[in-house]
Amino acid sequence: PTQSSTTAAVGSSNSAARPSLYCLDGDGGELLVSGCAANTVSLWDVRSAARVMRLRGHKDIVRAVKIVSPHVAAAANGAAAGGGVAPLILSGSSDGTVQLWDTRHANR
Repeated sequence: PTQSSTTAAVGSSNSAARPSLYCLDGDGGELLVSGCAANTVSLWDVRSAARVMRLRGHKDIVRAVKIVSPHVAAAANGAAAGGGVAPLILSGSSDGTVQLWDTRHANR
């Protein structure tokens, strides 16, 4: 089987200015979520390699991220699982907090 790979640059072309990535999670399909030293969580579209959302709220390095299963997200959002359910994202930081992000209401 043929494997494909997509690489997306994070930050500027100056390597000293790029925030270090500390954690990644994917939904096995279209989405990837990352946490970095810039205290942010980013949601990426795997197909286009474009960041579609940046979530701010932690006060220190984001060291853990998890995309919540569509079935859990659907139950939490009061919807049926399946097409169009916006993902929930969990993130943990060195600031000692865990955030639950509802991407339907996050700033993009």
